[in-house]
Amino acid sequence: NSKLDLLKVSKTRFASHYILLKRLMDVREALTTTIVTSKWKELVKACDVQTRAAANAIAQNIIDETFWDEIKIILDITKPLYMVIKFSDGEGPKSGDIYERMDNMLGEMQEVMTREDNPHKDDWSKVNEIILYRWGKMNWHFHCLAFALSPKYYDQAYLASPAPGGGQRKAPNDDSEVMEGVIEALNRIAEDKKEYALLREELNTFIMKK
Repeated sequence: NSKLDLLKVSKTRFASHYILLKRLMDVREALTTTIVTSKWKELVKACDVQTRAAANAIAQNIIDETFWDEIKIILDITKPLYMVIKFSDGEGPKSGDIYERMDNMLGEMQEVMTREDNPHKDDWSKVNEIILYRWGKMNWHFHCLAFALSPKYYDQAYLASPAPGGGQRKAPNDDSEVMEGVIEALNRIAEDKKEYALLREELNTFIMKK
């Protein structure tokens, strides 16, 4: 339960920050118009010194192109992560798709961050390290098992399609990390060695499309 609570809090906090920045971009034009009106100037003039200084700093940011450029870059980088969170919070079964979505998300973020015109391109390795660390804490063996039992991820057309980030797609049984999780999940499910052997046999039959 504590693991689920931590995941929920982290997801909610991140999603709130993303949505806030997205809304800020959406109202950019309105904000730019607002700070040049006589009403705005009258309100600022009537404020105390501290509030007036804060209002002037806000206005300075609003007319600063680099401020908006940085917000756009942040949104471009974090959008794939936000979309995974939005997907996982949606209706219907999700367990079989989370693992693949995480792989795609990392590829999409890599594509954005490693572009030559991205001022944060040198930070990709650190960002990747942080996300993998967090994923390691939140990933359950059940995610691996559900992924390995999803027929669509063995489809040849899917495997031949380009993966975000330029990587090569792999069937679940060709991914050592996935299969380690699958074996651990089967170990937990099986009540004894006999049942474990049966589960392994059935898994192999499934993977070989028999």
